[in-house]
Amino acid sequence: MPIWVSLPERYANMKSNFLKAGILALVLVSTFGCSPASSETGHPLEGESADESGDQVFRAKQSCPAYQSKNKKTNPGGIQTAPGTSYEVIELNRPDKPDWARLRMPKAKPAERWMELRCGELVGEPASNTADSDEEDESAEDDSQEKNTCQLAGGADDYTFAVSWQPAFCELKSDKRECKIRDPGVYQAKNFTLHGLWPNKSACGTNYGYCKGPKKSGDFCQYDEIELTPQVKKNLARVMPSVAAGSCLERYEWYKHGTCQKTWDAGQYFAIAARLTEEFNAAASPVIAKNVGRTVKESDFYAAIDETLGPDAHKRLQLKCQKGDLIDVYIKLPKQISNDSTLRDLIQKARPAFRSNCGGKFAVDAIND
Repeated sequence: MPIWVSLPERYANMKSNFLKAGILALVLVSTFGCSPASSETGHPLEGESADESGDQVFRAKQSCPAYQSKNKKTNPGGIQTAPGTSYEVIELNRPDKPDWARLRMPKAKPAERWMELRCGELVGEPASNTADSDEEDESAEDDSQEKNTCQLAGGADDYTFAVSWQPAFCELKSDKRECKIRDPGVYQAKNFTLHGLWPNKSACGTNYGYCKGPKKSGDFCQYDEIELTPQVKKNLARVMPSVAAGSCLERYEWYKHGTCQKTWDAGQYFAIAARLTEEFNAAASPVIAKNVGRTVKESDFYAAIDETLGPDAHKRLQLKCQKGDLIDVYIKLPKQISNDSTLRDLIQKARPAFRSNCGGKFAVDAIND
C-alpha cells in the first residue's frame, strides 16, 4: 500500500497513544501529586554526592516537581527529582513536623527548589546543625554488598578538607565543652579550626565511612583513644579546640573518616590536617582576622584566597552560612595527598566544586559576643 494512503491511520494511532499517555499522567498527578519523569513532564535532576559536607539530605523516592515557589507552584525548566537521588537540604518550612524542604539542585536554574517531603525522606542531621553536620545518622541499607563497598578503605575519589569558624559553630552547639571558652586571645577567636579531612567516594555519598567498625552512638569519647605523639597532639590541640577541651572530636573524625584511607596512621593523618589548617588560615587571615565582629564580602574573601593559594583557588571552596554567620568552609582536594603537599598545590590539582549559601556576604562572629 502506498505510504500516503496509510498516513491518516498512522496519525490516528499516534493520537490515541498520546491520549492514553495523557490520561495516565493525570491519574498519577491526582493520586500522588507527582508526575512521571520524562521529557514531556519535566526533567529528573540528579543531585550531587552529599558525602563531603555530611549535611542533611533529602532522598527522593518518587519523581516529583521541584518548585521555585511552593505557594505559586512555579517550576522553571520543569525540574523533577530523580528517584533514589539525594539532594542537599537548605532549610525546612518549619522546625516541628515540616512538610516541605528547600533543596539545592545545582543543575537547575534557579538552583534552590522546594520539595514536598512525602516524595522522599530526610537523612542526616537537620540543616540548622551545619557546623557539626558530619554527625548524621547513616541511612539504613539493605544491600549488604553496597554497605561493604562503602566501608572499604582506600576507595576514595578525592578528599574534602573541612574547617569551621568556631565562634559561629558555638552559637549552635553551646553545650560543647570547647564552646565554654570565650577568651578573645585564643587561637579559635581569630582563626578557622579543623573540622576534618574526609575521603570521599562518590558512589557511596554520605555512607562512605567507618571502615574499621560501626558507628557508636552517644558521646565521641566512646571511641578508643588515638595514639599521638606529644608534638602532634600539641599541634592538633591548637587547631582543633575539642582536643584541648577533652570532647574527643578527633576520635570520631579518625574512626569515621580517617580509617577509610590507607596512606597514613592516625598521627600522620592529623599532622597533615593540622598543617593544612595553618596554611588555610595564613591565606584567610588578611580578611578574616581583621574583620571579627563585622561583615565580609564574599568577593573580598575569595580575592585573599586566590592571592595566596593560586588562581581560582576559591572555586574549590564551599561556604556554609547559618543566619548570616559563616560556619564552615569545605575545600575540595585531590585523591593523592603526600606528607609534604602544600595546600596551594593540592587546591590547584583539585576539581572545581564551588558552592555558597551565604548570599554574597557573611558575618565573622566574635567569640565573646
